[in-house]
Amino acid sequence: MKGIIKFFKNYAKDEEGQTAVEYVLLLAVAAMVIFKIKGSVETELGKVISNVFGKITDFANKIQ
Repeated sequence: MKGIIKFFKNYAKDEEGQTAVEYVLLLAVAAMVIFKIKGSVETELGKVISNVFGKITDFANKIQ
């Protein structure tokens, strides 16, 4: 992940030949990646949260 961030920082600092079109394309690619992984992240996060609260509920039921 750090490599990707470093690449984009270096890319943004390099002002030779950059145009607004390049920036728009870069933002479009970033948005597509975010929307692509959004569903899987939500699914996995939901599983983790359900697992945690399920364990809490089980523990609460045991101590009653």
